[in-house]
Amino acid sequence: MSYFLKYVEIDNFKSYKGHIVIGPLRKFTAIIGPNGSGKSNLMDAISFVLGEPTKSLRVRKLSELIHGAPINKPVSTRASVSLIFVSIKTDRHGERTEHEKRFQRLIVGNASEYRVDGRQLSATEYTEELENMGIIPKAKNFLIFQGQVESIAMKTPKEFTAMFEELSRSGELRDEYEQAKQEKNKAEQDTHANFQKKKGVEKQKKEVRLEKEVAQKYAALKTQYDELQLQLKLFQLYHNKQELTEKREIADKKKDEVIKLEKRKEISDEEIKLKKKELAIYNKELANDEQKVKELEAQINKHRPTYIKAKENSTHHQKKIDLANELKARAKRWDEKHLDTLRMRKDKLFDEYKEQQKKKRREAELINARAQLQQLESRLRYSRTDKETAEKRQRILIEKDLVDFNDKLATYDPKIHALQTSIDDREKRISKLRTQKNKIEDPIFADFCKHIRVANIRVYEDRELQAAEKRAQERLEFENQITKIQTILEFERSRDTAGHVEQIKKEVLNLEEALQKCQKNEKKYRKVIEDLQHEIAEIKERLLDQKKKIEFQERDISECTKRAAQLNKDYNEQRKRLQLIESDIEKLRMDRHNYFRTAKLNEISLPFRGNAGSMAAISLAETSSSDDANIQTQGNSLTTTTTTDSSTFSNGDGNYSSQYETKQIYDMEDKFELNYKRLRDDLKKINYEQVDKEEKLLIKQMSDIEIQLQKHLPQTSAIDARSREVKTTFELTNAEFERARNAAKRARQAFEKIKKERYDRFNALYEHVSTCIDDIYKSLTNSQAAVACLTAEDAEEPYRAGITYNCVAPGKRFQAMENLSGGEKTVAAICLLFALRSFKPAPFFLLDEVDAALDNTNIGKVADFIREQSASEFQCIVISLKEQFYSRADALVGIYPEPGDCITSHCLTLDLNQFDERENIANTRG
Repeated sequence: MSYFLKYVEIDNFKSYKGHIVIGPLRKFTAIIGPNGSGKSNLMDAISFVLGEPTKSLRVRKLSELIHGAPINKPVSTRASVSLIFVSIKTDRHGERTEHEKRFQRLIVGNASEYRVDGRQLSATEYTEELENMGIIPKAKNFLIFQGQVESIAMKTPKEFTAMFEELSRSGELRDEYEQAKQEKNKAEQDTHANFQKKKGVEKQKKEVRLEKEVAQKYAALKTQYDELQLQLKLFQLYHNKQELTEKREIADKKKDEVIKLEKRKEISDEEIKLKKKELAIYNKELANDEQKVKELEAQINKHRPTYIKAKENSTHHQKKIDLANELKARAKRWDEKHLDTLRMRKDKLFDEYKEQQKKKRREAELINARAQLQQLESRLRYSRTDKETAEKRQRILIEKDLVDFNDKLATYDPKIHALQTSIDDREKRISKLRTQKNKIEDPIFADFCKHIRVANIRVYEDRELQAAEKRAQERLEFENQITKIQTILEFERSRDTAGHVEQIKKEVLNLEEALQKCQKNEKKYRKVIEDLQHEIAEIKERLLDQKKKIEFQERDISECTKRAAQLNKDYNEQRKRLQLIESDIEKLRMDRHNYFRTAKLNEISLPFRGNAGSMAAISLAETSSSDDANIQTQGNSLTTTTTTDSSTFSNGDGNYSSQYETKQIYDMEDKFELNYKRLRDDLKKINYEQVDKEEKLLIKQMSDIEIQLQKHLPQTSAIDARSREVKTTFELTNAEFERARNAAKRARQAFEKIKKERYDRFNALYEHVSTCIDDIYKSLTNSQAAVACLTAEDAEEPYRAGITYNCVAPGKRFQAMENLSGGEKTVAAICLLFALRSFKPAPFFLLDEVDAALDNTNIGKVADFIREQSASEFQCIVISLKEQFYSRADALVGIYPEPGDCITSHCLTLDLNQFDERENIANTRG
């Protein structure tokens, strides 16, 4: 339902005294009257009833609006203004019915009362009723004050935006928009901060994951190391068992040979005894002398084994002394030779290092030269950039001219030639600048180039700097080599080489003392034997005759004795070989025990076969080589019936006990049986010569892995604790991040909602005005050549930037708004006002002297446009002073003053449509 303003009722308001009714008002009504008659007071009355604040009505308080109040003679304590709107509705039968709606604002003292159709409302409710009618008091979409038209044309883009915000009511959302934006930004900042925090925790998670990977790598290396340990022990025990079995088989064979020789020796000895008995019968007559000879021979036989043993001990100790001396000399020669080699290498590297230090002093000159060179390069770079920029700019200008004026090429040949000449000149200038740069460089680096014997600094850059970098690299390598050699020297000095030599010396002295003792015993027994033999020889000389008698028998005894001696020699040799084999066997048993003991100490679980042994059964007792030797001696005493010295069996009760325990351990370990299925086949199928090589290879592999384990030793408990801590922190951080992100999402959604509402409000007005303003401007100017347009500087959020309003008057080129004439600016402003008013139009449009700045031509155009629009679109009430303008109105309201102490305004109304002449004139023009 559309309304239009029909009456204005004024009661004691400003210059209007008493109750005055103005109307009926037409669709195009002009208010006229002399200056000071009260036209502006009528404008104030309409503005007052439509909710304008006091300051906009040119008074300080409401009571001053009562007639007579300016001269302190108010005619009443009350005043009021009423607007009566009428809506005409035609039914289907053609009958027209009018519906009135009255808006009234009263002044009671210094307060206002608002009424609609007699009902008193609050200011807010009253404003809502006006807005329902299409009247927006804050936006003033119904009113243009005097002088406001000219100011609209001169507004800045930002001011246009503010006006659009006011009219579209998007400005009402400005505070809410800014608050929502701040909350959104703050939420996004919180989200970003929490995201960064989350990234930091994720980085910590990655670090913990890497630490876990290191721990897993350590565990894999540890497993590999344990497997190598097991392989090594199985390998050692397997080949120990093979060799032990082989040695025992050889020992058994040797024992059989020794037993056979022992039996033959016994038979031989028995034969000699028999023959000696026979010889005793023959020599019974010579009993005394023969007995003495026998005693002497018995003594010789008694001392001969001791003598032989002493001699063998002397030979054995001499060999050990020679071996120790050879080891001592070899160690000394090696240490001295190695140290001499290291010293020579150190001296050589140190000389090279000093040579590099001399070269290092030239680095200062290189640094200064390089700095100067960088400065010159920077200047050259700037010159090149200027040249390229100038060439590029000149080339663009030339190409543009060629495109734009291709058909006029003949007329521009001189210019092109001039430009080409300019380019050539610039290139010459660049070449000259490059030459000048070289000339500047050469004196600066002249002394330096002369000193280093190069033609110029450019040659030095291409050659010398590379050489300097190479020398610096070589010097660094030499320093590393010197550090390495010094470390080796320190290590060699720290070794206890002297202690090792001293130990060998002590062993040599001990062996020499033992040798002297053995030699002394040998000499002693040799002398005893020699004395006895000398005595026998004397006796034999006396008994020469008697011996001739028994020569045959003695010759026979001699042959038997020789055979017995040979048997004894063979027997002793075989027994020594057996002792060596048994010594090897005991050494293998000791090695086997050490393998078992090491495996238990290192917690290596050996795979035993069934009940034939266990890790718990392995003894951790240490055994020495002396124990093994004594065990061997005792073992030998069990395999021979030869009488030996009692010292061979035992060195004391304590040693015997220890040896017995060791023997028990070895015997128990003989019963152990291992399952060698876990031992690699390639380690089983190697010959004896390759055992040491493979053993060293396994030990080296273990050593390499052990070094890696030491480097990557993880703290598993610390990693687990940190992993749990980082996981907890990540969960908390992630929860905080999700909370912040959700908050940011809500804030963003709230902001986008208010932004959309603000944009929709603003854009609805902007799009409407942009669409219709050009048509309105063409209608106002009555020319299709006229152009009016709006341009938003920010398409996404137009209310945050400016709006540019441009008009191209008919027959003129485009120019800025401020360069238009006064009339053109007024027409442009009126065009914008009508375009703005067409968006959610008010029932009427009140204009105060909009024709003041219009010339006669534009006055007619504007008046005709208003008359045309008011016939169908809207109601327009205009205060005018120009006849050419108000003569085209449908009705006139004349205001005239009545002089007095307080001027009183009166009004007259005239309906111009009743004059046929005016209508004929209008028809003629139409």
